[in-house]
Amino acid sequence: MRRVSLALAVALLVGAGAGTALTAADVYVFGVANTKSERQIQRLLNKAIDRVERDRSCRRPQPPPTTFSDDPPSTRLLATLGILRRPQNADERLPDDAFEGFHLDGVRRGHVRVARSASGPDFLVVPVRDLDSSKPRPRRCTAELRRRFGRLIGGRPARFKRKARGILDEVIRTLFDRPEGKPVEGLYLFERDRDGLPGSGGGGDVTGLRRWGSFDATSARPGGRSPRSNVHVLVPDGVASVTAVYPRIARRGRIQKPRRYPSRVTRSSLVRDNVVSYVVPRAIQDSYPLRFVWRSADGRVVKVLRTPR
Repeated sequence: MRRVSLALAVALLVGAGAGTALTAADVYVFGVANTKSERQIQRLLNKAIDRVERDRSCRRPQPPPTTFSDDPPSTRLLATLGILRRPQNADERLPDDAFEGFHLDGVRRGHVRVARSASGPDFLVVPVRDLDSSKPRPRRCTAELRRRFGRLIGGRPARFKRKARGILDEVIRTLFDRPEGKPVEGLYLFERDRDGLPGSGGGGDVTGLRRWGSFDATSARPGGRSPRSNVHVLVPDGVASVTAVYPRIARRGRIQKPRRYPSRVTRSSLVRDNVVSYVVPRAIQDSYPLRFVWRSADGRVVKVLRTPR
């Protein structure tokens, strides 16, 4: 069955044998561009990047094979996730070739953990030394991208230009000018396949995990009248349950028509091993709820996260 994946607040989407390719401009939004101006900016930015990358030396370097480390995660990451502080079990000691094709930098071998959610599915929690092993491109490539993109938006209104330049700056920071020698420690949450090896998943840095958690959704039914999505969220310590609220009408920005569902849906899930997992009758693009409510063990509201749309 075909499965698609959506990850929010993540640095990278990965999957063994995955055939999905993201364009450089896709990285700035949560899944898809929602407004007319965002879609226009995305098209223009992709056009500019395509022209720049005709120069082979300006293409994104191919990531190196996965590397490994026997060092522990930072104190900050260990303090964020209790599952990383318990001893590693035998079934969590994966062979190095389990991560072949994922291009991860510095997998912390001794801190890979199996998270068993309260609803049943198992996941692999994988801390890494650095979320991005790629090297920056030559500075002339960045200058050429700015020049070409500036020409493409030259006749646009001032408000459009401001938004476009902000998005361009984020793409350049993420994909072109990333400084070397400054690793960004992070963590991945992978679905655990039947053979115990990592499947698809996503990851993010420690700051994002503390603020928003790490959201991932997969679906075997991208379309149809009765779509269903599997939602997985990695949350920091102190969160004992998560409630997700989905509206009856799912807004999809100014361009796409909203999708109307039979009813409003609420899902409340207990946290186990820092993970919650549930199934929601929503298409993949509507799988991020209107709001998430994090609660502590005594029922106190820890945080309310609202949809980024």
